[in-house]
Amino acid sequence: MPDPYLVLFVVDPAADEHAEAFGDLAATVSQLHRWEGPEPRAFDAVPSRSEERTVGIALRIPRRPVRDAPAIAALVESCATVADGLGVALEVQLEEVVLGELRAGVVEESVVVALRERLGVELN
Repeated sequence: MPDPYLVLFVVDPAADEHAEAFGDLAATVSQLHRWEGPEPRAFDAVPSRSEERTVGIALRIPRRPVRDAPAIAALVESCATVADGLGVALEVQLEEVVLGELRAGVVEESVVVALRERLGVELN
C-alpha cells in the first residue's frame, strides 16, 4: 500500500501571490529539516477552465514519520501563519480525507487530533 499524502491547499480563490508564498514556504521547510522521507512540495494547478486554481503544499508521509514528526508539525504551523498573512484558509487532507481547516492562523482541533492520532505529530 502506498504511503499517505498530507495535503494543505487554499480553499479560497487562489492567485499568483498564494502560489509564490507556498512555493517559498515549501522550499524553506525543505532546507530547515533533514527529512527522513520525501520533502514537502508546493503545487499550483489549473485543472480545467471550469475549475478554480488549486495551490498548496503536499507531503508524502511514511506510515510512522517518527524523525519527521517535528518537521511536519512545523510545516503545518508555518502554513497556518502564511495563510493568515495572505488572508486565506487552507483545507487539510490526509489520504484524501478532509481533516479540517487552518483559518485565521488557527489549526482546527480536528486537524490537531487527527495528526496526533494518525501520525504521532504534536502541534503547539
